[in-house]
Amino acid sequence: MYEKTLPLPQESEEVAGNLQTNKHEELLDRAHDLKFNIGRSIRYHKARQHFFDLLDKFTNFISVFFGSSSVFVLYQKNTDLAIYLGLSLAFISSLALVFGFSTKARDHFDFAKQYAVLERRLIKESLSDDLLNSVEDEIRAIESNEPKVLRALNDLCWNEEHLAKGGPKEEFIKVHRCRRLFRHLF
Repeated sequence: MYEKTLPLPQESEEVAGNLQTNKHEELLDRAHDLKFNIGRSIRYHKARQHFFDLLDKFTNFISVFFGSSSVFVLYQKNTDLAIYLGLSLAFISSLALVFGFSTKARDHFDFAKQYAVLERRLIKESLSDDLLNSVEDEIRAIESNEPKVLRALNDLCWNEEHLAKGGPKEEFIKVHRCRRLFRHLF
């Protein structure tokens, strides 16, 4: 009767070993998914940072160029052109001021840095359920402060991370050319 109701001692050791193996594999799968999503988020915020840095540099260049052109044109006594250059300069400068391209670039740099810290934690610390739960909570905290996600850019970053992890191109998310062109706008 004992043999039918309870597993033999060596069978229970095998079951316990299988449960530990399954638990460890589950932890590895969760860690892999977290690392993938963190890597995608880092790529996303680096792309946004780069975009806003370019906009900031472009508006600064245009401001300097139009400002010096206005002075040159005034020296040449062409007041109409100087007025148009001055208005263009005011418009470009107000765009940079209102939208705060450099501030947005710095914000995305900070988001990428926060994700990189989490990635280092996943690599350095020993794998445990508490670690993964802690990292997931911190990801939610970071995401609560992020601006709205641009889907096309997010899909492209997913593809880049998938390729970097050795995934096949057949599993890429399809991103239409038009969405790819306007990925930083919507």
